[in-house]
Amino acid sequence: METNNATLEMINWDALECSMRPEPLDESAYYSISNCHDPAAAHGMIRRCMDLHIWMMHVPENEEDFELYARKMSSTFGVTAGYVRAAVFGIMRLAELPETNAVFRRLCHLDIDRLIGINNTLDKLGPVPDIAMMQRIDCELAEYLTPKRRNQRMPSRRAITNFLNELIALEDSSLSNENTRPRLRYTINYSGKRAFIELETGAEAGTVIDKCIKELAERTGTSMAKAAIALLSGEEDPKAKLILNLYQAKTDNAPVFIPEIGWLEPEQAEEMLQRIASTRDMDNVATAETAAYSPSDSIRSAVVGLDGTCRWPDCDAPAHRCQTDHRHNHADGGPTSAWNLASLCQHHHNIKTDRRAFYIMDPFTRVIFWLFADGSWESTVPSGPMSEGKKRWAQTVAQANQARRRNARLFAQMDIGEPEIEEVIVDVEEGEPPF
Repeated sequence: METNNATLEMINWDALECSMRPEPLDESAYYSISNCHDPAAAHGMIRRCMDLHIWMMHVPENEEDFELYARKMSSTFGVTAGYVRAAVFGIMRLAELPETNAVFRRLCHLDIDRLIGINNTLDKLGPVPDIAMMQRIDCELAEYLTPKRRNQRMPSRRAITNFLNELIALEDSSLSNENTRPRLRYTINYSGKRAFIELETGAEAGTVIDKCIKELAERTGTSMAKAAIALLSGEEDPKAKLILNLYQAKTDNAPVFIPEIGWLEPEQAEEMLQRIASTRDMDNVATAETAAYSPSDSIRSAVVGLDGTCRWPDCDAPAHRCQTDHRHNHADGGPTSAWNLASLCQHHHNIKTDRRAFYIMDPFTRVIFWLFADGSWESTVPSGPMSEGKKRWAQTVAQANQARRRNARLFAQMDIGEPEIEEVIVDVEEGEPPF
C-alpha cells in the first residue's frame, strides 16, 4: 500500500480488516512514530496496528486451556510460549488501566513489547493491587504516555518501566519494605597474588563511598582503584565536605530524589534529609549565571535536576554523568546558565560538536528540537526531578505521603532487632575470582 502522500486518512483500514486504527493526527502534539507526514512512520503505524489487531483477535477465552493455547500460538506465530503468555497478559492488563487504555486506543502507540514491559512491572503489586493506588498509577501513566509536543520521541520500553518503578516505589512503601534494610556484607577472595574485595551495603552508603573515592581520584589525579586503596588503607583521608545533591519539591511530604539512587522511600528520605548541611533554592539557581565557561556546582545541579538524562533522543545516560553543553556557544556570547545548558553524554556531545546534528532548546520548557542533516527533526522533553511533569507528580504523591509514612512505620515495627552485619573473609589460594 502506498503511503508516500503521507496521510493516515488515506489508508483503507476496512480493506486491511484492522480493528486498531489511530485517530487523525493532532498536529499540535504527537509522537514521531505517529507522524503521518513521514512515510516510514506511516508504514510503521500500519505494521503496529496490524500486529495489535492480530494479537487481540486471538486472546484466549477464560475457560480455554492456557498452556495448550500458548503452545499453539507459539507454533503459529513462531515465538516462544513464554512470549505468547507475556503478550496476552500485557493486553489483558489494559482492562485494569482505563485511562491508559483510552490513550492507547486513541493513539495506537504502544506495541506488544511495551505492553509486556508495563504488565511485568505492575506484576510486583500482586494479584489484587490497591484500587486507589492503581487509579493514581493509571492516571500518571496515561499522562506520561500522552505527547506534549510535535514529533516528540516515543518513550522506550525501558523508559516506561523506569517511570512505573519510580511510581511504585513511592506509592507502595510496604512493597519495597522487604529490602529497606539492606544486607551488609564484606567479602575478600584471593587468587594467587590477586585479591578481590566485594562490599554490599545500602544505596545511600554506597553513594557516599563512591563520592569519597571519586573526589580523591580527581584531587590527586589518580585512578578510582588507587583512590579506593588509599582510602581503605588509611594512606589518604576523605575530603571533609562532600556534596550530595537531594531534590525535593517545595511541598510538605514531597518525595526526595538523588541522581545516583532515584526516588527515596519516606524513611530513607527522612534519614538523608537529617544529614543536610545546607539547602539551595533551585528556582533561583535555575536562572543564575556565571561568566566562566564551566558551570558552578549549583548551576550544574540545576541542569541535572531539570534534564534527568542525556537530551539526545532515546538516550538514557543519567544527567549527572553527562557533560553540560552550551545551547548558544559560550564563545559567541552564550551565558553559562541552566537555561542555556543541556545535558549530553560524551558520545552525543561529540555528534553535536561535529555538527552532525543541531538542536534548539526552549529556555522556559526545556523542550529540545533536534535537527538532522537529512532534513528530519524530533523533539525531546526533560525528565529530571525538577522538570514540570515530575514536579506535578511529586506534589500528587505528597498529598498521600503522610498516610504511607504511617503505614511504613507499622511495617518497620514488625521487624525484630537490628539487621545483621555479616563479615565473611574467605582465603582461597587458587581459583577463579568470584565475579
